Amino acid sequence: MASSNPERHLRAKDLLAAPSYVTAASGALAIYGATHIDSVKGVLAFGLARAGDKIDGSLARLLNKESDAGALFDTAVDKTGVGLATIFGWNKEVIPRPAIAIIGARSVASVGLTAAMARNHPGESFRPTLAGKIAMGAESTALIAYAMASALEKERPDLVKPRQIAQSIGHAALAGVAVAGSISIAQYAKRAFEK
Repeated sequence: MASSNPERHLRAKDLLAAPSYVTAASGALAIYGATHIDSVKGVLAFGLARAGDKIDGSLARLLNKESDAGALFDTAVDKTGVGLATIFGWNKEVIPRPAIAIIGARSVASVGLTAAMARNHPGESFRPTLAGKIAMGAESTALIAYAMASALEKERPDLVKPRQIAQSIGHAALAGVAVAGSISIAQYAKRAFEK
């Protein structure tokens, strides 16, 4: 493995910091939003939770509180929120099934390859790559946009243009998932199986 990767340090005490509290609050809001993803209120809650996910990383850097434990906790909360949104989006038929399939396949591959890297290279950091972060952001954007389009159709059928815009944003974000996701999976595979 490349020597540029820092060593992994998982310390529970690193979670007792403001960025982890933001992560936990965002996770709780994501769960609420995901379970109510068929309503405008639920979509807005999920969107706010995903914005909170961006805040915790910035806060960690600002306070010099970046840690592997925090990164792992953040990733677990992210995957849980997105996973629940895709499950409820599927069950409530508010997110197109092909979008869920693409997002789900990328997430499963990412988790599997991260686990393989942790097993094959136990001392190395497993923080996400830039492409992985971009793919995750595109996943959230696609889920939020598609769900909003569906919620508007149900709750405000008179708002045709905003619904069309939301759906177009969903399509563009899904293309971003496909591109950045493919790059990130290749990067994760290289990290996982590099000697």
